[in-house]
Amino acid sequence: MSGHILELHQVRKHFRNFTLSDINFTLPKGYIMGLVGPNGAGKSTTIKSIMNTVDIDSGSIRVLGKDTKKNEAAVKSTIGYVSDTCIFGDTWTVKNVAFLMKHIHPSWNSTTFNDYVKEFELPWNKPLKDFSRGMKLKLMLAAALSRDTSFLLLDEPTGGLDPVMRDRFLQLMQQYVEGGEHSILFSTHITTDLEKIADYITFIHGGNMIFTGETEELRSSFCLIKGSDRELKELKAEPVGIRRSSFGFEALMRTEHIRSLPHTVVVEAPTLDDIVVFHTLGNKESSLL
Repeated sequence: MSGHILELHQVRKHFRNFTLSDINFTLPKGYIMGLVGPNGAGKSTTIKSIMNTVDIDSGSIRVLGKDTKKNEAAVKSTIGYVSDTCIFGDTWTVKNVAFLMKHIHPSWNSTTFNDYVKEFELPWNKPLKDFSRGMKLKLMLAAALSRDTSFLLLDEPTGGLDPVMRDRFLQLMQQYVEGGEHSILFSTHITTDLEKIADYITFIHGGNMIFTGETEELRSSFCLIKGSDRELKELKAEPVGIRRSSFGFEALMRTEHIRSLPHTVVVEAPTLDDIVVFHTLGNKESSLL
């Protein structure tokens, strides 16, 4: 068996107005990978492809060495999935969820689920239609963590959580991978969360994969520069993206061009958010030069 939990090879999916093109990345056992990119980048299509709810046109996806199409039931039994929308019915209660999960998942642990319900302060008999988005996310997280899974697949899981619960969520994710046999793929717009826990980053933009690798490798591949309009005109290499203001400009550059920069510009290390934002702004801002 491969030492990887997840393997995507040349995955392609074409829609009328969008194409996910040749996505390739692997996630080793025992690690957390962040999946980043702006809205419409292809993150959700990638996750749905892994769950086999989107039928890819070409390529292959394997979880624990098993093809997700040929072994769908076996693969899904190993995945704890938390989506950005609640997978349980609006008229259901937490009690209904516990009953259903106990009967469809052999590895379900009722004691673990009850402990999470208590910790997350979820009411047992209140219909889910009366739950806030944050409460629904807590319920799905509790359900995912109460099964014996090898892989957590998380699609925007922290968007409805308050700062205290987000911090607890990140602790739970780190605990999940501690033994070295479990992994997490974590799609989010809140890149500060990923900077705290992600070992690897896969960055998708416009359906194309920009980068996959270690988090620090991605950050060290770029630098953020700040300067005046005069210094902007002196740049010898084209920036990835530019943001202008009345004070001058900010631009994201590839680190390989750092020696050619004017000596007077300010150079800083970018955040993950900087990298995503400047790739998104790039063409629009560059066309103004």
